[in-house]
Amino acid sequence: MGIRTKQNDHYFLVRLAAARRLYTLAKQGQNFYFMLNVVLVSILAFLSIALNSAVVGDYFDFEPIDISKLVAVSSVIVLTLDKFLVTGMIEKHKEEAAKIQDQADRKLFGFEWNAPLAGSAPNSALVAKHGEWLLKKKGKAPFENWYALRDDKLIHPYQILICQNACLSWDTNLRSKVNNALLIAGLVIFGAALGLSIYLDLSTANALTNLAALAGPVADFGYTVYVGNKKTIEDTTRLIDHLTDAIESPTHNESELLKMCRMVQDQLYIKRRDSWPIPDSLYQWLRDREENVMVNSAVDLESQLLAKQVAVSGAPAATTP
Repeated sequence: MGIRTKQNDHYFLVRLAAARRLYTLAKQGQNFYFMLNVVLVSILAFLSIALNSAVVGDYFDFEPIDISKLVAVSSVIVLTLDKFLVTGMIEKHKEEAAKIQDQADRKLFGFEWNAPLAGSAPNSALVAKHGEWLLKKKGKAPFENWYALRDDKLIHPYQILICQNACLSWDTNLRSKVNNALLIAGLVIFGAALGLSIYLDLSTANALTNLAALAGPVADFGYTVYVGNKKTIEDTTRLIDHLTDAIESPTHNESELLKMCRMVQDQLYIKRRDSWPIPDSLYQWLRDREENVMVNSAVDLESQLLAKQVAVSGAPAATTP
């Protein structure tokens, strides 16, 4: 049985569903991280600037109130929660999801579990808990035919290369856009806070306290996401280059090709484990938007590899492990 048919077995569907569910939990933690670091602290900082302004006080008829110290304390509390609670929860869910997805891929491709790289294999109870829950809610359709293979004529290593290529080809562009948006948003937030402080004639000490309190959590979130995305883009680009080398390799030796595929799979696990989780709304928008592109790309690559296989061996028959 080739990958195209085998991938729709329940074993693989429940693992894809479990991984999706755990990635969603990581994204929910990421959303909470954003709400604390950016939304809450920004609201408090701008509120502090307004409440401490004589101009605003005269307009709304109240005595100016200095809550900049409260904002500073809140900033420290937010950073502490992030480092000791929120970040750990996000990383835990990401690692569990990456392990489960990697287990599904390795079983599908006929690879052994890489314990030195990923540690112990995923717990079956964890897979069942999250996978069956999501399958019951969403059904099997979103997870069927996960990899766009048309038939089983290709040799097994070539089928794997098509699947691995699909895992790398779709999110780099979005991550670049997110990083650009982060830079712009950061400049807008700090520019607005500084401009408002000057316009409302705040004291230098009060303005600096509010800006410093704002800078800590906002910069922490922005830097974490920006650096994470930048590293993922660099790693993905390097991995695509390695995958391209494997696809264009003159060798038709299946053992050599499988060795290359295993190396790519190891790096795919690391990428999934370490990447900043793209919010579900953006993920679904991108996947829907790029679905045809991904399918057409897989079809084109499949045609290229089939032509190469026929040219080298003279026969398009597949071999599976």
